[in-house]
Amino acid sequence: MPVGYPNAPMKNFLKRHSFVMGTLTFAVVFVAVTGARMASRQASSDAEPPLPQVAVASVASFQKVNAPVLAEGTVESLEQADLRSQVSAPVTRVYVKIGDAVAPGQTLIAFQSSDIAAQLAQAQAVVKSQAARLQELKNGARSQDLELQQSAVAKAKSDLTDAYTNAVTMLNDAYAKTEDVLENQITALFTGNDANLELSFQISDLQLKNDVEGQRGMLMRELDAWKRELESASAKDTASVDAALAGGQVHLASVRDFLSSLMSAVLEEINLPSATVDAYKGSVAGARTIIAGQLLAVKGQEQAITSGKTAVSQQETRLQLVQAGATTETVVAQEAVVEQAEASVQSIQAQLAKTSIRAPIAGIVAALPVRIGELVTPGAPVVSIVNKKGLQVKAFVSDEDLGRVEEDAEVTVGANAKGKVSRIAPSIDSASRKVAVDVLVTYPGDPELVVGQSVTIAVAPPARSAASPAALLLPVQAVKITASGAFVFTVDPDLRLKERPVTLGSVQGEYVRVLQGLTADMEIVSPVYELKDGQKVTVSPGDGR
Repeated sequence: MPVGYPNAPMKNFLKRHSFVMGTLTFAVVFVAVTGARMASRQASSDAEPPLPQVAVASVASFQKVNAPVLAEGTVESLEQADLRSQVSAPVTRVYVKIGDAVAPGQTLIAFQSSDIAAQLAQAQAVVKSQAARLQELKNGARSQDLELQQSAVAKAKSDLTDAYTNAVTMLNDAYAKTEDVLENQITALFTGNDANLELSFQISDLQLKNDVEGQRGMLMRELDAWKRELESASAKDTASVDAALAGGQVHLASVRDFLSSLMSAVLEEINLPSATVDAYKGSVAGARTIIAGQLLAVKGQEQAITSGKTAVSQQETRLQLVQAGATTETVVAQEAVVEQAEASVQSIQAQLAKTSIRAPIAGIVAALPVRIGELVTPGAPVVSIVNKKGLQVKAFVSDEDLGRVEEDAEVTVGANAKGKVSRIAPSIDSASRKVAVDVLVTYPGDPELVVGQSVTIAVAPPARSAASPAALLLPVQAVKITASGAFVFTVDPDLRLKERPVTLGSVQGEYVRVLQGLTADMEIVSPVYELKDGQKVTVSPGDGR
């Protein structure tokens, strides 16, 4: 059996009974304490409760004849520039860092501008070109310009003469090929002489047979007339060539229509071997191809002559302009073109200028929220500059205190900085019922004021305020504010508190302005925490009660 085993039951017994004993001890102490407290309360209830002791002060002691006007404000720089981007482009260079001193005109940030620079170069080239043209017009025609234009007119006329000569040759060639078609290529399809030609084969359509035979005889007579027309056409007589071109197209069109009718007749034959029919078809088709080609050539030559006439007219007009020189209207119009090109250059230069952010004032870089490579958009802030040599405080004074604030009044700013009222806004903000007041800082204090710092200003009242009703500023702790209004307490002769309603004005720090309800001879209680109307009190010794 292990050593110590006989003592184990005793250990368990002590553990169980130690808990019970502790509980009993706590109960006894609790009963004792509770009984003592109850006995104390019973004894207290039998005694008279002590009266609250209050301190009183004369209202006159709170009158501030020359009390300063207090207000809250923010320190600003007289010269502060918050610069924003006017373009949408990546940042390519940042030349400064926060805290750097900068001078007016110094480049701070650069944006990508290669595309705008290319546009500028192109626009400048246009200006040079148009300006050169304007100068040329003002200088008038040069002898070499006149000679060149005269040469252009001569060439145009020569080209037109060649066109007429080619036309005569082409018309004679067209006649010869047409004559060959009518007298040789299709002769096998007809019998008889020129006075009485008939188809050499039978067709079922008698009307078509009569039409073809009639057209064949008519064309032989028209061929003779065409020959006479060509004999009278000469390149020296352009009118005769123009008429021959028109007549040649009519004659060729007649032959083309005849060949179409003749092909229809071949297709209607009723007594020919197929080999003969194929031969006839080949002859007529070949003839139609020749006539169509000649008709197209004649039309083309006529168009060439028309173009040649137009060219001669244009070159002669240009020669007249060169000889006459530029008109006033032409010069004015070209001047407008140059001005428009220059305006385009200025517009692009303005866009290019927006790709560089320059300092508009001397100062210190206060904020720099961009980095190289960052894409900025129009309106995005990129840099802020402040001039710490000139500071002001933008404060807001209540409309009640406005009459006690004048321009050039001395001002204490914060702990020990000094300043003067430089501007009072001409109107009261309808929402806050306050007036903006600017204070020029004349001494920045030690430590110096910082732009953006919130400070309390104390404006010295004007000298005339000594003769005006005294300002009454009570400690906030001397006024009781409830749902039914604001009150102060006075002490009646029987040492009971009396509520006195008052009308409050603005709060200035730990004080509140009292507008109505008090007189200088009154004595009021302060502080008023947990006090109520009619309550019996005692007055602190030394307060005159």
